[in-house]
Amino acid sequence: MNPLPIRHGTSLPPWLDRIARLIERVPAAALSVIPIAFFVLMVIGLVRWYSPVPFWDMWDAYLAGYIAYLDGDWRWLFAQTNEHRIWFSNVLFFLDLRFLNGRSLLLIPANVALVLALWLTLGLISRALLKDTPRLWPVVSLALGPLCLSWLQEQNLSWGFQSQFFVAYLFPLVAFACLGLSDRSPHGRAWFVASLLFGLLSLGTMANGIAVLPLLVFMNLAMPRVSWRRTFIIVVVAVLSIAAWFQGYFTVARDHASLTQAATFVLTFFGLPVGEMLGSEKASYVAGTFFIVSTGGFTLFWLRTRTIESPLVLSLVAFLIYVGLSCAVIALGRAAIQPNAALVSRYATPSLMAWCALAILFAYLFRHQRNVRSVTIVLGILAAAGLWSAQRQVFRDTGPELVHQRMVGALALKMRVADRRAIGAIYPTDTDEAFNHVRTVADMAEVKKLSVMADPDLTFAVGQIGKPAGQGFHECAGALDQSEDIDGEPNYVRVSGWVFDEKARRVPAYAYIGVNGVIEGLAAAGGVRRDVAGVRGEPAVRSGFTGFLRGVIAENASTLYCADEP
Repeated sequence: MNPLPIRHGTSLPPWLDRIARLIERVPAAALSVIPIAFFVLMVIGLVRWYSPVPFWDMWDAYLAGYIAYLDGDWRWLFAQTNEHRIWFSNVLFFLDLRFLNGRSLLLIPANVALVLALWLTLGLISRALLKDTPRLWPVVSLALGPLCLSWLQEQNLSWGFQSQFFVAYLFPLVAFACLGLSDRSPHGRAWFVASLLFGLLSLGTMANGIAVLPLLVFMNLAMPRVSWRRTFIIVVVAVLSIAAWFQGYFTVARDHASLTQAATFVLTFFGLPVGEMLGSEKASYVAGTFFIVSTGGFTLFWLRTRTIESPLVLSLVAFLIYVGLSCAVIALGRAAIQPNAALVSRYATPSLMAWCALAILFAYLFRHQRNVRSVTIVLGILAAAGLWSAQRQVFRDTGPELVHQRMVGALALKMRVADRRAIGAIYPTDTDEAFNHVRTVADMAEVKKLSVMADPDLTFAVGQIGKPAGQGFHECAGALDQSEDIDGEPNYVRVSGWVFDEKARRVPAYAYIGVNGVIEGLAAAGGVRRDVAGVRGEPAVRSGFTGFLRGVIAENASTLYCADEP
């Protein structure tokens, strides 16, 4: 299996050799504690970051699309979204809206399932490649866990819209692996059909999915035994399916990056995990360079040794090339937008998965070297330690604050308050067209009884404005700290403060603002107020509120009310 003679390691100094022997005795089961800890923190983060409010593109591809479907336009499931055709995600959107009322209760668990599927797929590939070293592959698979479950990719994990980012790399990885397994297997035909199927499914992930079938063609040509029949089949399927994919396609205009911007983006993109671990921009450049050189090296390694190495090596090389092509295309369209565009959380997913694939290739290359298992354990622990800082961010106030801001944006839409700043937290409001569009979608969602716009608690709360604060309400502790005018909104002012229900010993979902015994304003609670918690106790930590009060009476004395428990 090895093209070159492998030396089984040079002798180590006695003290270092003793350490290596001790590490060698560590059972793989003990290492499972690390990915389990990463998974638990990831789930904690998802709970703290969870918001039922549609965010950004969800108002269009998710909510407006489903409304169009309810009005009889089933083409929504196959419509273009930005540069992409996210057919797989559209199915999840449909199920979430149809059966769970559009609160992302399916979408967030789906993101978790998909990231676990990526880890499982990488683990199965490592097992197949390292089957002749049965004590090594479990260690390699477990070491990949922290990378797959890293909170660096928070945006993809916590945003219900982002299942596309996981399947855009899961389906191609499976397609390449299946084609590799088809070469030397008694079930080769089934593996080949599976590779075609996942190549086709890749077309419905993101725009980079159209590269999968062409890469399967080149991968088939680079196999130890070239099957011209299979090559012909893949070519026919690729031509027909990609031609169908481009039917009705429109180009999204974007500024093109300069060569310097694109190169910086690519190096930062691939060096992101290492740069985050070490907290160094230069380290990310060095790591990105190392990644690119290593990918090229493994490509040449396969071309030189393809008759004696496992075709799964080619599968991982094809995956690295696929991620590289994706990165290059992203760089052309995104690198000009902002200097640190490659540091956006959603791009961490392809970078982390590519590093996982590269790690498996290195483990395969050195699998017969002495102490390779010990080195893998040490590197895995170091990688986990480097990523631990990002994982601990799940406990910061960032998540609750984002959830609060999005709820305030939904409140503004529900109350029909023209607050661009508040609504801008959930949809771009930099143009009048976009601002009016999201308000229209929100109104339609309310009529169709969809998503947060049909939330019964929010509907009840907004319905109390103008009514007497009598039965069903009681005064709450708190303060209205600030009020400010809203540009372009003559009827309301924006207010903020804190509220705490001493009777129930909790923070209410909404603070009702009464003037002369009448509810004239409403605010969403949930903002972090450590100062209040210091006085009222930990239950009051999220007592901050932001909302809207009728401007004509904003200067009058006000009282904060909470709704009675049902």
